[in-house]
Amino acid sequence: MHSRASNRGSFIAHPPPRGYRSRLEDRQQAQRALVECDALMCGYCTPGFVMSLTALFTAKQNPTLEEIKKACSGNLCRCGTYPHIFKAAQRVAEAGPSKS
Repeated sequence: MHSRASNRGSFIAHPPPRGYRSRLEDRQQAQRALVECDALMCGYCTPGFVMSLTALFTAKQNPTLEEIKKACSGNLCRCGTYPHIFKAAQRVAEAGPSKS
C-alpha cells in the first residue's frame, strides 16, 4: 500500500496503481535474466536497459527480437554486451509472464 499525507499530517493508505505488481515482476524478470545471461559489465547501461525492457514486457508479453532491439535502441552499452542483452530479453519473452 502506498500512503500520502493528508492535510492534517496523518497518512492515508492507498492501494498501488492498477498494473503496479506486473511492472515490478517484469522488472525483476529483466534484471534476473541480465545477470544470468552475463549481460552486465561496467553497469553504465544497466538502469536504462532494465527500464526499457520492463516497459516493453509490460506492453507486450512476447516481443520479437526486432521489437526488443527497437525498445533498447535508445540505450548505449559501452562494453558491447548487446548480444547478451538481447539473449536475456529473449529469455524473458520465452518464459512468458511471471507466475508469482
